[in-house]
Amino acid sequence: GGSGLLGTAIRKALPGKVVTLDRVKPRGRAAFIRCDVTHRFDVQAACRKVGYVSTLIYAVGRHSERFWTDPFDFHSWHQTMGVYLDGAFYLLREVLPGMVNHRFGRIVLLGSVYGSVAPEFALYPKRRILPPSYGAAKAGLAALARWVAIRCGPRGVTCNVVSPAGVVGTVPDARFRQRIERRMPSGHLVSPADVARAVRFCLETPSMNGQEVMVDGGWTAR
Repeated sequence: GGSGLLGTAIRKALPGKVVTLDRVKPRGRAAFIRCDVTHRFDVQAACRKVGYVSTLIYAVGRHSERFWTDPFDFHSWHQTMGVYLDGAFYLLREVLPGMVNHRFGRIVLLGSVYGSVAPEFALYPKRRILPPSYGAAKAGLAALARWVAIRCGPRGVTCNVVSPAGVVGTVPDARFRQRIERRMPSGHLVSPADVARAVRFCLETPSMNGQEVMVDGGWTAR
């Protein structure tokens, strides 16, 4: 997910060599391997090319129009789970053994406030309903992170979740954006750079493990 809005911001904030796994090549000369994380054989092939990695950041996100229009659409449910949760599982399955063997690993999964709290449906435009699959998948990421933290922490591996809300560039509708800004105690949307800083903090702080960091302008403080 290094080609998207948050993935790009995070990639630019990281030191050292960064390899992007995505369906779309990022701009510039960044190292890139084409990969659809919803297909486990794609993930296995990409990870074989990369070899041992000390750091994994999972910042994947995409959905179809049905995601917004039918909250109980079967196809949308499975696609959402595949993108936001299954892909993380496939990658963890491939990279964790190397991290454990090297006794070092840093993992950050991009969550959402909606993994912890229900959406405020009144904020959303008509006929656009955030489906239950999204919150379920994001909550699943937090559970994955806690499992990895407890199971692999003694071998030098940390795993945390960074959960933003209302990120600049993800809310194109002006009225919707204004409603979100009024709802946020900070009074403004979250900068992608703020999310990237939170990710880097998790990577650089060995005592941060199994935690969910909210970068939400105070959204979940109410």
